[in-house]
Amino acid sequence: MNFLSISAVLGLTAFMNQTTNSKDDSVIIMSPAHPVTEGEQVVLRCHYSFHKPNRTTFYKDGKEVSSLNVTEMVIDNVTSTDEGFYKCADPEDKSASPERWLAVQGTWTWVVLSSCIVGILLLITLILILVCHYRWHLRCTGGWLSSKEGPTSIQAPQTKQDVTEIQWDLAWMEMANLLDKQEYTASDS
Repeated sequence: MNFLSISAVLGLTAFMNQTTNSKDDSVIIMSPAHPVTEGEQVVLRCHYSFHKPNRTTFYKDGKEVSSLNVTEMVIDNVTSTDEGFYKCADPEDKSASPERWLAVQGTWTWVVLSSCIVGILLLITLILILVCHYRWHLRCTGGWLSSKEGPTSIQAPQTKQDVTEIQWDLAWMEMANLLDKQEYTASDS
């Protein structure tokens, strides 16, 4: 029996991957074609072409996993420890399928975690930019919401003049007055 006739009989779609026994094609194990994600449910099916066995034994990496009265094995909440080579067999007539690899990929927890970290870093960067812009705006305008009058001028504190400066200023004032008087008298004559 070939792959197409088995698919047509069972109505299988592309999500199932099949491996046949090259010797007589009597036992086929069907497993997911693509890696499954941790936490999902996986169903392994054993299909017998010529007979229906009383028991089906499933093997993982050459060791017996379960022996059931049904031809499928369900793995709930699959983990990375479930990854490996699986096969099924009829223990009475010793017919078995070839081994089939079941790949398990990690959960998306790391994606969510790294996205949260990136989001927090972007938020911190945005806050720092806003704080810097606020401080720059305060420095340039004298306030965040400046009035129409413009920035307020801040006057520097004034110091008291000492005695020497006052005497010097008085001397210059007297000299300027004398010069002014001389100009008037010279122009009158």
